[in-house]
Amino acid sequence: MNIGAPSPVQSIVFTAAVAGPAPPPAIAAGAATLQDLAAATEYHSEVKRRKLCIPPLATAADEGAAMVYCTEVALDQSRGLQNVLAAALAAALPNALAQALPAALAPIHVRLNTIDAHLNTIDAHLVNQRARHLNVRISTTAFPHAPVYLLVKESSGHGPAGVIPADPALVALPAPVPVGSAFPAAAAFRPASFAAIMNLTMQQIRDLEWFYGVMFASGALVSEKRISVWEYFT
Repeated sequence: MNIGAPSPVQSIVFTAAVAGPAPPPAIAAGAATLQDLAAATEYHSEVKRRKLCIPPLATAADEGAAMVYCTEVALDQSRGLQNVLAAALAAALPNALAQALPAALAPIHVRLNTIDAHLNTIDAHLVNQRARHLNVRISTTAFPHAPVYLLVKESSGHGPAGVIPADPALVALPAPVPVGSAFPAAAAFRPASFAAIMNLTMQQIRDLEWFYGVMFASGALVSEKRISVWEYFT
């Protein structure tokens, strides 16, 4: 995954009420340098300064996203240094030691991948925190057709066991769907308003359960599940 590449996650979180510093450009995986890390650190510091302004020019979500970005760059730069070190040692060490080196580094790579997965989850939570905050402000009585901000996938997995999506756009997605993915625009239905959510069918709710990796209400009544979907979005 490219660090900083335009995505539903970053495009939402990096948008502040007042235009601020542009996020650093996308960095190809494994290509982060010390200069990239310095730029990411400076960007994080600038967002923090804007958050402390009166009135604030950046939100807590903006600062969190900048922190996640900075950490991702640091991890990627660390991976790059490991790869350079491994290549240098492989050239200098006897064959037996050179062959043993990848196995010795494997636990470190596993740990870095685990941290990266946690960062993706935090990133998704930050995006959804902003979306839920905006959704709470929608008056369901006065504006039942007001647009709802859709959430990105923030849980790994695919909902209750045995749930299979019916919508072709969901069936076409790679499984497992990565955390941070946006609900596909090509889906035949979209929970895009309170009124739309209150008209979801049971199969459409099962499709949402599969995509988001959650279970909406434990009851069998579709009305209960619709309310549970709305509560999840707020």
